[in-house]
Amino acid sequence: MSVAFPALALFMYVLPGIVFRRSISTAGQFRRQRSVADEFASGVVLACVGHWLWIWLSNNYGEPVDLKSAMQNAIGQYGKDSADLDRSIKAVTEHVGWVIAYFVSLNIFALGLGSAIRWARLRDWKPFLPFSWFDDEPGAERFREWSGVLPTPSEGETFVPLLATVVELGGTAYLFIGVLDDIHWAEGGSPDRFILSGAIRRRLEDDENPAEAVQGDGQEAEEGDDESRYYSILGDNLIIRASEAKTLNILIRNAGEE
Repeated sequence: MSVAFPALALFMYVLPGIVFRRSISTAGQFRRQRSVADEFASGVVLACVGHWLWIWLSNNYGEPVDLKSAMQNAIGQYGKDSADLDRSIKAVTEHVGWVIAYFVSLNIFALGLGSAIRWARLRDWKPFLPFSWFDDEPGAERFREWSGVLPTPSEGETFVPLLATVVELGGTAYLFIGVLDDIHWAEGGSPDRFILSGAIRRRLEDDENPAEAVQGDGQEAEEGDDESRYYSILGDNLIIRASEAKTLNILIRNAGEE
């Protein structure tokens, strides 16, 4: 027999474990790409648990499962001179409807259970904290670390996050300040670009001589007037690459605060 059938059988046996593992993970877009071997290795134990339950249900409330034929179909070994080949093939062909129902229902169960646990984990339900080991994803962990210090307002929230960052342009360091409207994330879980609105900037070297800096910007120098050293940037949004930001400073202001 061609190796295609045993390979297909083995894939169908392991698929419920892969489905469960992927559906329970909260890594989202930061889930790293795994090789086929890694996916199989991570899903085989979980699949065995699902099959144990489904075999018990099938034996007690449906068609008995021929475990010997199931294993032979997976490994492609049917005894001396393929003596068990016909019996193993008939175990599938004579119960096609039940076999399809078995695998479809098991995969739906794995998807539903994984999604339900993920929903509970995202709401920090303590009984589901042990499932955090399913998120062994460096990118997701890095994203959670960054998102803890880079808040972005959502609908209904009353705070406004301000971002102050130093960027070097043409060998001159500038301080940019603006409302942090959005953050674009890299695949590795780190910030890729910061989207600022209402941005202003000033040269850091002007701190040594504020009066000269203000005059150079075409404004009147005012002793102690720190805001006069900034000038606004034309445009609705300013995009700053995270790789170009030397430092980051987060200021949280209440909406409407001067």
